[in-house]
Amino acid sequence: MAPDFQEDTGLWLIRTERGEAFTCRYFISAMGMISEPVIPDFKGLDQFKGPCFHSARWPAEGLDYAGKRMAIIGSGGTTVQMLPVVAQTAAQITVFQRTANFIMPAVQKPMTPEWDKEIKKTTTPSSRNVVITLLAWRLTARLDGTSLIHPLMK
Repeated sequence: MAPDFQEDTGLWLIRTERGEAFTCRYFISAMGMISEPVIPDFKGLDQFKGPCFHSARWPAEGLDYAGKRMAIIGSGGTTVQMLPVVAQTAAQITVFQRTANFIMPAVQKPMTPEWDKEIKKTTTPSSRNVVITLLAWRLTARLDGTSLIHPLMK
């Protein structure tokens, strides 16, 4: 894919590998900062006898970690999702992190059919992402337990 901003029109021109061309006002690649997994070159890594892989390359056949000691390097989004599941059956987990993340409780609540209907009735498809972002902001709790309510959501 090759995105190219067109100064004269103020639009993005996106060309795909198949030769297709698309234009859009907003372009969000969402590829992430690291599209190629990297395993750090630790001294002695070649002598480690257990499985070693990047979470983006989780073995297709799965991994039996029940009762085993595990280590996870990094504490980003993948670890936040993976750690609670692995911790249910692993004997021990050690997480190595360079810098601790600031994570707030999700305080999620179920989407009811009534709430979904109201959102669809009062928004256009292009504005729903903004509404969903504001709802997520409204439903997020501060560390002191109080709600963070955006003025638009009162």
